[in-house]
Parts: sequence; C-alpha cells; structure tokens
Amino acid sequence: MGAPGGAAADHQGRLSARLFAAALPPLALRTELADHVAALRIDALRAVPLESLHVTIDFLGDVAEADVELLTAAVREVATRHAPFSLRLAGTQPAPKRRPRMLWAVTEPSDPLGSLARDVHDAAAPFAPGRGQPAGEHGHITLARFRGRITWRETGPVPVTEPEFAVAEMHLVRSRLSPGGAAYETVAALALRG
Repeated sequence: MGAPGGAAADHQGRLSARLFAAALPPLALRTELADHVAALRIDALRAVPLESLHVTIDFLGDVAEADVELLTAAVREVATRHAPFSLRLAGTQPAPKRRPRMLWAVTEPSDPLGSLARDVHDAAAPFAPGRGQPAGEHGHITLARFRGRITWRETGPVPVTEPEFAVAEMHLVRSRLSPGGAAYETVAALALRG
C-alpha cells in the first residue's frame, strides 16, 4: 500500500470511493420525516428514500479504495474521543438559501456535532484531499430535492412526535451515484465512546 493520501490525491484511473461521515436518526423519526414529505404533495419535490435520511457530519469526497481502511481507522480513533450526544430538529426549510434545490430538516446548533465534525475533517485530511467543509454546529437532514427551479420558500416546524434523538454512533458511508439518485452503504458503524 502506498503512502496515505497518495492514491487519493491522484486517483484518476484508479478505484475510488465517495465517502461521508453521518449520524443516522432512529427509524421511527426517519419514517415520520418521510411521511411529512409525502403529505406535502408537491410535484416538484423528489423525496429522499427513508433509508437514506441522515445528518452529514463531514463529506469526505473521493477516497482511494486502497486508503478506505486507513481512513476508517483514523475516523474510528476520533469516535473513541467523543461522547454520545443528542440532536434536536428545529424546523424545515428550503436550502441553500440563495438558490434552494432541497428541503432540509435543520437541527438546533450543537457544540458536540461541531466538535465531532472538525475532528473527523482533520483526521481525514491525508486520505480525502477533496473533502468539503465539516457540518459545523448546524446539522441538517436532506428530506427531498426540488425538480427544476422553485419559488417556494416556506419554512415550518418539524411535525414529528419526538424531535430530539441520541447520536451514539457515527457511520462512515459510501455513496454510489446513479441516474436514479445516490445509493448509500455503511462502510463502518463507529461507536462514540469519549
């Protein structure tokens, strides 16, 4: 195996994985969120499948297959330094603000989420040079994507029974893009143990 990051930095012609770190809300909450999107009955919305609903902690981008195991070990070490925490959904909103293309359920600010995101971001640096910015203290769940241009700017409460949920583990997830949308596969579920 080459030097860490070497294959990720020059992965053209090589196998690579598109990865991100995420927190998965409980199934009951994801079901309520999916039901909410379906109840909106807006033709321009393409709902994200229930099994794909997550809070992104850090989008890592392309990682060379040869580096996935090393990245997993680095992110696992980060998980051992962070205690479980809770996130609370604050509402729904079209996003991003300037040119909305998605409907998000946003979380209240969370210092533990921001700290975990920064540490994952730093640990991934040798393996994921094209990674995006960490989520920071403000997380979100992408509920749906808009088809075409929209003018809808409505925000609202999250109509769920319990908007607060525990985050006791972080998932390292592989994203496979296709014309029908992204399919996600968990590479590793990493317990928070700090």
